Amino acid sequence: MISLVIIAFNQQEQLAKSLPMWLAQEDAAFEICVVDKNSEDDTIHMLEDMEERHSNLRHVAIPRTARIDKDRLAVMLGIRGAVWNRIIILRPHVIPPATGWLRHIADTWNTQRPILLIPVIQGRKLTFRQRYALFMAKHGRARWALGHAIGYSKDFFMNSGGFPGKTNLSTFNALVRYFSKPNNTQIIKDAKHTLHSLVS
Repeated sequence: MISLVIIAFNQQEQLAKSLPMWLAQEDAAFEICVVDKNSEDDTIHMLEDMEERHSNLRHVAIPRTARIDKDRLAVMLGIRGAVWNRIIILRPHVIPPATGWLRHIADTWNTQRPILLIPVIQGRKLTFRQRYALFMAKHGRARWALGHAIGYSKDFFMNSGGFPGKTNLSTFNALVRYFSKPNNTQIIKDAKHTLHSLVS
């Protein structure tokens, strides 16, 4: 039982390609929540049409008057509104490698490790920065996310107090840098279960 939280802004075309792939996941209880950062394209209309055909798909929008970082606000809204405790936060261009990917994650994600680092392949292989981040994470010194996707426990996020104060780190990197420890982080290491990107 997993909640997928997709953070989007003016990415209708990417969502049109990635959402059907996520909705086609087999043998897993899951929901998809798209958190929209006030897109100016037809993202909302497309989502409303898709929601009529898929009961496990919904969307929310951040307040237009929000004065804090909209990306982090979107992540916070997605986590707080998630139905399930285990959450995968991702960008619209991220796609699964196979229809059984979510089932595999549900079966192998250790509930005692609330952070799940998920590599995302852009093109044919990991970037140098991703390889270095993966090397550090394997040795218990995780400092960065491995791509535009990360698994997180809702309980862990809420009990940790949410995002840290002022930081120049990107949203996903902040979730790793400030909270990841060797005993609370799991890493997807095999290439078969890394995620893929529509953007090379």
